[in-house]
Amino acid sequence: MEVLDTNYKYAHIYTTSIEKGDDDKYKVKRLTSGNFHVTEFDWSPDGKTIAFSHRITPKFNDWPTSDLSSVPSDSGKVSSLVSWKGSDDDPRYSPDGQWLAFASDGGNPKWAFASDIYIMPANGGEPQKLTESPDRRPGILAWSADSKQIYFQETDRTSRRIFGLTFDSKPSRIVTTGAGNFTSASISKNGKTMALVHATPEIAPNVYITPQKNCH
Repeated sequence: MEVLDTNYKYAHIYTTSIEKGDDDKYKVKRLTSGNFHVTEFDWSPDGKTIAFSHRITPKFNDWPTSDLSSVPSDSGKVSSLVSWKGSDDDPRYSPDGQWLAFASDGGNPKWAFASDIYIMPANGGEPQKLTESPDRRPGILAWSADSKQIYFQETDRTSRRIFGLTFDSKPSRIVTTGAGNFTSASISKNGKTMALVHATPEIAPNVYITPQKNCH
């Protein structure tokens, strides 16, 4: 007899050196342990802290148990950041290291997976909900270089687009206009260039770049 869902393979956070030591091996250090499954993580700009999302098991149906915590990047105590009921996921540090953005259903989980973007002080504090996105299914991509805007990916009718969201209660704006799907976006460190994949029903996916005027 085989019993399922009893021997979970949890994902955890490790660091590894990029150079070999005197023993000709790379040094690997485990930062998290325990009966929880790490799903997403982000390293703070100063390199001292890793924020991560985790849930009680790797099972898909346990997504409502997802919370946010942090751990020193050189090992240490895990600290809770957000532990609301429901899903708190996808942490992203701002470039200035002052803020942490994340996606959450605000403690009200629904199987339609509706969520919103929140920001909070990087070291912990009360999260602030930003303006709801059009479809309420934002996938956080990156911050702007000045830490004043968050880029996210979401469906707009029948197209996938990149949006920009500021903190002044204004609606999000479409960054990538035109026909087709815009996905897999990445913002340069100085915020002047965005790289992305664009495709239409007639054109296969290709990689494009767009200049600063469309990123701000």
